[in-house]
Amino acid sequence: MKYGFFSGDGLARDVLLKFLAVLAFLYALFIAVYYADQPVLEQFGFRQTQTALTSLWFVKDGFKLAYETPVSGAPWSIPFEFPLYQYLVAVLSTLFGFGLDATGRVVSFLFLTSCLLPVRAICRQLCLPKAVFFIFVGLLFSSPIYLEWGRSFMMETAAVFFAVVAIKYFIEFLTLAKRTSALLFVFFIALSILQKATTGLPVLAVMALLFLFHEVNNKGVVKAFAVKNVCLAFVLFGLPIVIGAGWAFYTDIVKVKNEFGTFITSSALSQWNWGTVSQRFSEPLYVEVIWGRLLKTNLGGILGLAIMLGAMFVSKNNKLKLVVGASILLGVLPLFIFTNLHLIHLYYQSANAIFLIFALSVALVTIFESVRSTGMLLGLFLALMVSNYIAFSGGYYGDIKASFNVGNTQELAVASALKNNVKPGEAFVAFGYDWSSALTYYSERKSFTVPNWFKNYNNALANPESYLGGLPLGAIVVCPAAPRPKGRDLLDFSFSNEKFKLMETAGCFVGTPEHLIDLSIKKITSSCEGSLDYVVELEKIPQALSVSGWTTVSGAKGELADNVYITLTDSKGAINYYEAASVLRPDVSAYLNQANLGPAGYSRVIDVKSLAGDYSVGVARIVNNALELCQFKTNVKINP
Repeated sequence: MKYGFFSGDGLARDVLLKFLAVLAFLYALFIAVYYADQPVLEQFGFRQTQTALTSLWFVKDGFKLAYETPVSGAPWSIPFEFPLYQYLVAVLSTLFGFGLDATGRVVSFLFLTSCLLPVRAICRQLCLPKAVFFIFVGLLFSSPIYLEWGRSFMMETAAVFFAVVAIKYFIEFLTLAKRTSALLFVFFIALSILQKATTGLPVLAVMALLFLFHEVNNKGVVKAFAVKNVCLAFVLFGLPIVIGAGWAFYTDIVKVKNEFGTFITSSALSQWNWGTVSQRFSEPLYVEVIWGRLLKTNLGGILGLAIMLGAMFVSKNNKLKLVVGASILLGVLPLFIFTNLHLIHLYYQSANAIFLIFALSVALVTIFESVRSTGMLLGLFLALMVSNYIAFSGGYYGDIKASFNVGNTQELAVASALKNNVKPGEAFVAFGYDWSSALTYYSERKSFTVPNWFKNYNNALANPESYLGGLPLGAIVVCPAAPRPKGRDLLDFSFSNEKFKLMETAGCFVGTPEHLIDLSIKKITSSCEGSLDYVVELEKIPQALSVSGWTTVSGAKGELADNVYITLTDSKGAINYYEAASVLRPDVSAYLNQANLGPAGYSRVIDVKSLAGDYSVGVARIVNNALELCQFKTNVKINP
């Protein structure tokens, strides 16, 4: 059906609507591309780095059905969703040589943009005016939720894309009764469920309701429940569930091989995913999620709600009211199916907000059909977009502009220390960092990142190497949230008769195997580039000194020492040597104008419990098989 009020000045109006839509898209594209290299550590970096970690190991080892996300110890596979998005990111990153962070973000945005193709087809299938599509584009790409999560390193937009394509083929099947369309619906909704079940399943449920409504309305109750129709319904709606359940069953088989994985099987997480009955009637769901995260910030608040509800009452076109109502159901139903997930995770609403945006777009044109005022249509569209941008500037824009580097971000500082001190074939165990993948991903080392709630926490602390599947233990990380170890226990790291040295970075302690110095090599006095920046007593560890600084062999050439040692020289001239850990120093790199300088910094926590008296703290380094004693010194008095 075409609408007569879209004649006359309709062309000019559509040009203006298209212009605003294109501007919104271009701004979203700018955000996605300009900030593509931003580390995936803004809100919910925990989840983004988990996705990125899977892609990283696809790059390293290729595709595996039991793919590795090596953050929970050996065996390293704890699969959740079917890794379509993760593998695509890995392939494109390898093919074009782009960094994983940037590739993951851009691919996510491309999936969001690709949703326009099936949405455009749906508008044509439903004979909706062109204005609906232009308004949808403008509202979608100006909405804060998609300006932020539409360019995150997560598979949300991929799952949404598959779901929207499935809807397109479902409508095509209902209107044309084409078997091919039915099969394509099953294929794409199954992909959506495999990619993210919490996205695909609610869409499948709404399509099943629409199918039932369509069949009863056109054939009557008796024929609608005929054997043929029931078999068709199973293929359309039962088969995707069987496929999704089959994948979940397989992932559980893989997970239970990992001690930690038994805590994150689909059955173990069942209540966590579904939530409780009381949550479905709770104030946070209606006030924080539905109003705060969806209506207020992405749909114009009261204005958007009034437009959607108004369209249901003022329009005499039942088809348009059905479209608006079905879209609202698609947008709201997931909140009541996976309630706990939507309460806890800000990004989960990106799976269903797109349907509410479509409902609002259709509703706005429906209102226009009644008042027939081009000025009102443009004014309301602009008001909704302005509302989106105001919400964006006061919220997510700050996250997008945030700068993350080794100097200001704990995850990057600790991961950098791990990458510079743990060999590629080694692994580390981390405490006090929940089971976030951030350290594992940015260090590019496998790990067991032990959450405080892990049942066998004490065993992981006493026998960390037993969780690494035979890989050498390259480091122990302890962050402040860890209940143990604390205080001087941190200095007692010793595994397989190998003493660990300790360093402090960004509030966390990192212990790595200590290599004793070979005192038989030639010793020379040298005027070293660098400095001895800090020698301080640690409050967290009694009778321990934290020493840090930097040194280069040639800052101009970017040459570093082979190894650095802290020296403690007593009043009689006896020298104790303590191997230091290597750390990045962005300030030194900037000072020397050497962007790729490498770990010019050094850091070491020294146990001085057995020492007493006056000492001179200094620095020694190994360069070309010679031990250079540097000129920087500072005196300390160690009390027994």
